[in-house]
Amino acid sequence: MTRNRITRTISNRHAPRICVIIALLLCPSCLKSSYRESVCQLEIEFQYAFPDGVDAVDGLVTLEDYNTRREYKTSVRGTATTRVVVTRGFYSIRFNGIARSNGRLARVVALVEEHPAVGEHSRVTLKILSQWV
Repeated sequence: MTRNRITRTISNRHAPRICVIIALLLCPSCLKSSYRESVCQLEIEFQYAFPDGVDAVDGLVTLEDYNTRREYKTSVRGTATTRVVVTRGFYSIRFNGIARSNGRLARVVALVEEHPAVGEHSRVTLKILSQWV
């Protein structure tokens, strides 16, 4: 009687863990990869260094993963810090937009001071260089 109770207790305790392992092993590769991507989504925070006289910038930040060529885009309005959620990887960053200064408009390009290898939380400073139209 005691031996049956011990066997039942052990099997009940390990059953959920074994089911999860079996489910992951039987899961198609596409489901595993999408699960992995959703778990590894991380946040990049952009801060902007404006040249003198620029009040605000409107534009688009594009991140491209070096390995998968997958692109993430986020819009920039005003002077606020922008955040974008991406998967873990190495990214090239492009910025295209328009700057406003005392009613004048400028075409804007950006230099990234550091190319992020996305970790737990990455902070990137975009140095905005303006060319007045």
